Amino acid sequence: MITQTMIWDAHYRLARHYLEKLRQAEKLATLDQRNRIALINQVMQDWVQIKRCQAWSASWSAAEREKADLCIAFPLATSSFLRVRILPSELLAWMQQGLQAAIHFEDKEAELSLLYFVCLIYANMESYREIAPSLERLLERAYNAEDDLSLGRAWLISARKYEFEGAFDTAEPLFLRSLQVLEPLSADEELASAWQGLGRIALQRGDYRSSLERHLRLLDYALKLKRDGMIAVAHLSISGIYNSLHDYRAAESHAQQAVSIGQRISYVHFIPAALVALAHAKKWLNKLDESCAYYAEALKQRDLLAPSSVINALYGWAQVNYRQHDLDQASAHLEEALEIATEKQILFRRCEVLLGVVVVQVARQETESAGRRLRELLDCARQLGTPPFIVKVFSAAVILWQALGDLRQAGLWAGILTAYLDHIDAIWFDTAVFKLLEADALEEGKALALDAAFELLLQQLEVVL
Repeated sequence: MITQTMIWDAHYRLARHYLEKLRQAEKLATLDQRNRIALINQVMQDWVQIKRCQAWSASWSAAEREKADLCIAFPLATSSFLRVRILPSELLAWMQQGLQAAIHFEDKEAELSLLYFVCLIYANMESYREIAPSLERLLERAYNAEDDLSLGRAWLISARKYEFEGAFDTAEPLFLRSLQVLEPLSADEELASAWQGLGRIALQRGDYRSSLERHLRLLDYALKLKRDGMIAVAHLSISGIYNSLHDYRAAESHAQQAVSIGQRISYVHFIPAALVALAHAKKWLNKLDESCAYYAEALKQRDLLAPSSVINALYGWAQVNYRQHDLDQASAHLEEALEIATEKQILFRRCEVLLGVVVVQVARQETESAGRRLRELLDCARQLGTPPFIVKVFSAAVILWQALGDLRQAGLWAGILTAYLDHIDAIWFDTAVFKLLEADALEEGKALALDAAFELLLQQLEVVL
């Protein structure tokens, strides 16, 4: 006679068996990057059964500590391995189920780890509104436990949150604080994330050389560790920096390496983002048809892209459309990107897209609407406050006032831009425009303080609108 106990024992043994297979694959993949893809494929052959076993473990009750321990172990033992293949939402469910078990049975060490991974997945999904309860709990538990690794991780996630919100001056000290704690612990992935965050902040401030140095350090670190996924991420980031430095051949080379590595190791969550980077490089090299093809291919997999990456792809594609004189398609891509940026409250992307919207609306002779969008752009840029975003406001202002036929006022805005020439987006703004404007107005604009320029622009927009 088969009893309930026998059935339970059979489920438990099967779940233990597949957990051990996952653990072994994780361990071997870490030690042997060359055979990582083969190990992943072996696991994926058993994936249906693995999911059933994990789901069984997640149905634990208060009287089933051993079953709950399996629920904790499934995500913890295979966190980096699983991130390569399964959807973030699926991995998040595993982490949250394990976290509930750890909290219930007061497994404080597991709770700290799972809290971090829950926060990390939310951060990677850019779901920062949902992150607050878990992040607050992680900080509190880490302080109480005096756990340096968990504290460093909590500061790292906090830094990413502030960076995403555009609070760069708050984010940067937190990244540095996390580095100070994490470096002695050799926490490879966390260190890489902190260096990348500092590099992104430098990029947002327009300090492209500093950003490049930080990302090259990341690449060197990843190469020494022989971590293919980390190497691919570094190449992707470096590609974007070279675009800002106007070295488009280097940008293309690094983007292509990112795509190639991602495809070689079947890093399915990463490949669409790498394709966006390659599309950007092709765009700047004037390979417009190739660029469109890569944008389209990346957006077919938009479920694997973070919202800001979807916006980035749509924005880049709109720039190509603009170059191809397809204003309707450019407008459609920009409006979709703006809707996502507004809904997800991604300030830096909203600022970026609004510049494109103003330019395209001016080209379509929709100057009143362009003025309203410029007002929105001004508000976003003032919150961010760094040169790349300041440039977006006054580039849009030059273009709008040119269209209105007021070349003197356009010249005044252009004079402000002369202090920020390295940050001008050449697709939307041709610096040859300076030759068409009044020299006296240009000189007057050069002498205008930035705060005064913003206030004057607000006043002039009131008149226009």
